[in-house]
Amino acid sequence: MTVSDNTDSLRQRIEKKITEPLSQTGQMAFEAFVSLPNIAAWSPERLLLYEMSTVFDVGLPFALLRDNKTVTAHKQAIVKRLVNKQEIQCSRWSEVLAGALLASWSGHVSFLRETDTPTPDLEASWPDGPIVSVEVTRSEARRTQLAVSDAIGRLVGAIQAGDFNWHLVYFFADASDADDLNAVFEAVIDLDVGQMRQSEGRWTIQAIPISRRPDVVGGRVAELFAPPWWPSHKAEYVSTSTVSSSDWPVIHVRSLFPDSSYINPVMRKADSGQRRPNRPYLIALDADQLPDAHEKIKEDLEGYFSIWPHVSGVLVFDTAFITGIRRKSWRVSLHTNEHAEVPLPSQLTSLADSSRRSIDFEMAHKQ
Repeated sequence: MTVSDNTDSLRQRIEKKITEPLSQTGQMAFEAFVSLPNIAAWSPERLLLYEMSTVFDVGLPFALLRDNKTVTAHKQAIVKRLVNKQEIQCSRWSEVLAGALLASWSGHVSFLRETDTPTPDLEASWPDGPIVSVEVTRSEARRTQLAVSDAIGRLVGAIQAGDFNWHLVYFFADASDADDLNAVFEAVIDLDVGQMRQSEGRWTIQAIPISRRPDVVGGRVAELFAPPWWPSHKAEYVSTSTVSSSDWPVIHVRSLFPDSSYINPVMRKADSGQRRPNRPYLIALDADQLPDAHEKIKEDLEGYFSIWPHVSGVLVFDTAFITGIRRKSWRVSLHTNEHAEVPLPSQLTSLADSSRRSIDFEMAHKQ
């Protein structure tokens, strides 16, 4: 069977699973997906809701980029991840999303090859406007998630059955802080049931009576056990584990997302030197893993723009590609730097009000 035959077979499999009439955009996304290089090698055993959603999640950005020859390497990289059953979330995927978003605003986008000298990831231009250098970066939320998971693993690993007979509830301002983790290890040694140890504003550990297991594993942990310094409306990472089995004490950990998770990726690009001289410089942040990023980054940028005159603006985006076909959305906010030496073109500044907005694409019509 030829590659063409395999692609036709995949096309037919997908078409049979489409239960609602596609919109023009949905049809374009479908065609873009089945036209990806070597996509015939993607052959899931079954095409269920997740796989069908993947078709349009991946197809839409490439459809918006249309017949863009400079994105070929990115197509190949994404297909390879699909075939190998890896998450498509990676730096190249973030670049594709940023480029597609700019293309949806009628920009002409070019993906630049990596060279030995620093260059931007993309260039975007509009009629009668300057070429904009675009650097794309990703959020660091997983650093916190991995740190919390590692902390729980260390805590559980250090505790033996019978060491204590109570639940442990932790609140961290930043669970990825090694010094705070070490301090908590020391604090738990002489902790007794009903007691609490804390470093104000940084961490708190409490020993909860074993009879209160429903409170520790339920949805009211913050309400019942949070220290006074714990913010009530801030994004957090939560994980719960048992020491041995369902009959043993529970370890419940909550950590805020550290502020550095939001601004650090942008700071690195601001200092990277990958912009073109005398051109607008736009940093695009894929905030898919950062809760409340649009609001938080706005606060952070106010303190940095004045010392970053070479940065023309920051584009924050995340995808709301919910599982399914009918609708795909981007949430975006564009933050311009009033101190910029070279401002963004008017086609972009007209979209900039620093507020989060949703860009929706109807993929299929409800019957």
